[in-house]
Amino acid sequence: MAAEALVSVSTGVMNSVLEKLATLMGEEYTKHKSMQREVAFLKDELGSMDAVLKKLESIEEELDPQTREWKNQVMEMAFHIEDCIDNFMHESGEDSNRGGVGFVGKIAQYINALRTRHQFANQIQQLKTLVKDVSERRKRIIKKLKMPQATHTDEVQDLIDSIREYLREKRYFFVIDDIWDESVWGIIRCAFPENQQGSKVITTTRIEMVAKATCNFQHEFVYKMSPLDDQNSRKLFFSRVGQVDLQPLEEISIEILKKCGGLPLAIVSIASLLVSQPTRSVTQWKYVCNSLSSNLRTNPTLEGMRQVLNLSYNNLPHRLKTCLLYIAMYPEDYIIVKADLLRQWVAEGFIHKVHGQDTNKVAESYFNELANMNMIQPTNIWYDGQVIECKVHDMILDLIRLKSEEQKFLSVVENLQGMIPALQSKVRRIFLQLDCGANECIVQASLSMPYIRSLALFGKSPFKFSMYELKSIRVLNVHYEGGLIADRIDLTPISNLFHLRYLSINSETKKKYMSISSQKEKMPILILPTLIGDLKHLETLESCMDITAMPCDIVHLPCLMYLHVPMGTRLPDGIRRMKALRTLVNFDVHMNSVGNLTGLSELTNLEFLDFCCDGAERTTSQHAILMDIFWCSVVKLIRCNLKHLCSSSNIFCPPSVELASLVTSNTERNLESLHVAATWTFPRVPIWTGQHRKLSQLGIAVERLMQEDIDLLAKLPNLLYLWLWIRNSPEIRITVRGGEVTFQVLKFFRITSFAPCLTFMVGAMPKLQKLNLQAHEHGVERHGPSTVEGVEHLLKLKQVDIDIYFEGADTESQRRAAGAEAILMNAISVYPGHPSIKIRLQSNMEHYFKISSGSSEGGEEVARQPNDAVDGSTTTDG
Repeated sequence: MAAEALVSVSTGVMNSVLEKLATLMGEEYTKHKSMQREVAFLKDELGSMDAVLKKLESIEEELDPQTREWKNQVMEMAFHIEDCIDNFMHESGEDSNRGGVGFVGKIAQYINALRTRHQFANQIQQLKTLVKDVSERRKRIIKKLKMPQATHTDEVQDLIDSIREYLREKRYFFVIDDIWDESVWGIIRCAFPENQQGSKVITTTRIEMVAKATCNFQHEFVYKMSPLDDQNSRKLFFSRVGQVDLQPLEEISIEILKKCGGLPLAIVSIASLLVSQPTRSVTQWKYVCNSLSSNLRTNPTLEGMRQVLNLSYNNLPHRLKTCLLYIAMYPEDYIIVKADLLRQWVAEGFIHKVHGQDTNKVAESYFNELANMNMIQPTNIWYDGQVIECKVHDMILDLIRLKSEEQKFLSVVENLQGMIPALQSKVRRIFLQLDCGANECIVQASLSMPYIRSLALFGKSPFKFSMYELKSIRVLNVHYEGGLIADRIDLTPISNLFHLRYLSINSETKKKYMSISSQKEKMPILILPTLIGDLKHLETLESCMDITAMPCDIVHLPCLMYLHVPMGTRLPDGIRRMKALRTLVNFDVHMNSVGNLTGLSELTNLEFLDFCCDGAERTTSQHAILMDIFWCSVVKLIRCNLKHLCSSSNIFCPPSVELASLVTSNTERNLESLHVAATWTFPRVPIWTGQHRKLSQLGIAVERLMQEDIDLLAKLPNLLYLWLWIRNSPEIRITVRGGEVTFQVLKFFRITSFAPCLTFMVGAMPKLQKLNLQAHEHGVERHGPSTVEGVEHLLKLKQVDIDIYFEGADTESQRRAAGAEAILMNAISVYPGHPSIKIRLQSNMEHYFKISSGSSEGGEEVARQPNDAVDGSTTTDG
């Protein structure tokens, strides 16, 4: 879709309305011919208003109060029109889907359809009158916006010619600061003649693609600046404020520097503000420190910083402003999961397909643009460079909250009293943060919220409200930090929220106790409705809280793409119907029926599958049968679109089916992540792993590790993360060789073993950044310094984590563990690059290691999984 069809912050919902008006003019609604002319009128008028809104966006700071009010009226009108259209479409769909029986049923259905059509026709007439009135004001605004443009191009060219003539014989040095667009650089560069005088031009930008363009895509000329570290931040700060002698001022300065986030401009601005004060007092410094997080909008002494941030915001492309403003719904310093944020953007309608590209891909590209412009700060980056989690700087959060309130985009409310003015302003999105402190209380609200599109609830106080009032809700995000015994959240009314697209209910208490079965009674419980089949638009359903029962018709939801349920959840029969599903988290093999285990194979759009086996006790034979069926379904999914398969269950069982079935054709090797290290124990590294050359993450457990196993894994060209769990003590020393085809891109390597017995040769793992060794103190004691050798050959190594497990808590066990620690420390410390080294002593973990003499039972060598089914057919060993 072209750029003009993308959502901007000023138009808000406008593009969504225009698309739905176009739908009403389509074939599906040809029987409503009497109102299609009126719909066409609305579409034309709103299209004209949208064009004006986009023009106003570029001069936001210069708008007079009358124009601002008109803009707000247009946005409110667009929301109202969309609500009317959504309700009409829902009612029309209900009429067509009702299965009336016999003559009387058909008559009732016909009467309902007539009533729905009549009501909407009346609404259209009312909307037409409203649009006409607003349109008259639009015409007056257009007159005010007219500007002479005929000579603009000539003026630019004249200026370029003048500069080039002046510089023609001169050696020049220019710094062009803060370029926001490649096209701008294309104009500026024309002013610099190539006169062979050794001239230099330096440019700065927040956008990586612009930086590359200014250097003709010669990457060696691009210097990427990082925020100042703590030492340089302090140096810059105190060079401006001078020496600080009082301890309280020293402590406040640390907090100020933390809030400045290493940004030189922020540090200099705040330091200058402190210097300008008539006296140096703790009270004043505290005031300035507190102002950094909450008073940007009211404290005039921070106007310079606000202008800088405002400049960055105003230069964002239209399509990114709405996405950035939406982040204002999160609390200060909150760590945001990127995938969750992208799903909310899509649910809100901020993201549209571009040239047929998937909306999730488009949303990710928007996120990356904001991150490249430093409007979002990544806090967790995976080894492939993908951002997993992020946050926004406190100052930017203040700015976008201010912008959100000014434009009635979003309102942040910290108590129920604040809800009333927010709702009276007809704001469409509310972030409610409630915290009753130590004495937790239950907050109840009976407020009318028919216009709310998004509602985010964060805090420690249980919050009860009438779901029936949220009839326009699209996104409902509840993050409950409480934990009272028998806490229950009743969501049964959501079955009537026909426009709901995103539902996430999570609790910190659940995360705290999720691995402690004795505390299960303290976990909050989520009550879902028996039926949710009317939620035709629901895309995301996520909860880590215990659920009483899943709705029996959830399998009929046509748009559900992301389903995250707590461990031990039984899904209703018929999951084969969930064709839209792309992500399924905590699918419990023990809890689900055989029909569901088989039907799983029909979810051909599934890309991410996280499974577990924790919900019910099963005998060994029962478990083997269920896992056999499950694995056969997984193999079929891998041949379709499955890219990620992982499990967090600690059951350590052998795969019951011969896994040669994972041998696939070249076109079927889509698997990128396989993480089952704590779930299945293979005899050896399966040969079929070498065929899945897209694998970037692999975690598996094996009974034995032989040299040819490590050589096989070394040839995987995209492997970034490797976790090998060796269940028996080593038989031979394993050598990680050097060379051009061995672990060329691996960045993380964890080996869990009684004793690793590893040797790294010259050139081994040339890009390894983090090494994690997990060993038993008996194994380290037995093998001594030879437990790990050649660490000095890992030239890119930055961090080494060592976990030493020991049995018992007596003094002798601790003495041996300390001895093992010293042995490994000496082995690692020879590395000349001085990596960060962390050693942890862990007790009561002896069940993780089988201590054996080194030979397999019966004296027979452990064989690999067979590799006979080259055509990909499933073979089972009875």
